[in-house]
Amino acid sequence: MNDETVSQRGAASHAVHAGNFAAVLRKWTGAYLGQDEIDWCFNVSYSVIARRLGLGSTMEGSGKLEWPEISEKLTGMVTSYLMASIQEPSSKA
Repeated sequence: MNDETVSQRGAASHAVHAGNFAAVLRKWTGAYLGQDEIDWCFNVSYSVIARRLGLGSTMEGSGKLEWPEISEKLTGMVTSYLMASIQEPSSKA
């Protein structure tokens, strides 16, 4: 495989994962979640997971935590961010 093939496959896989992540969050009936909020949560989560897998420039993004702790902290972070978003909606219309 060449770099272009790897890049295309990676981009396609990223899009599938982003779509699955968004689909799960859109099922929540507690409030409307905007695409910006969903994208931010996905990008932060993806970044931490990718670094933990060694796919980024460093592994520091996930610290020295094991997968259960990483999952717990990402869940708490995403939940806190989304709850703050719906309590103080942005001025975007």
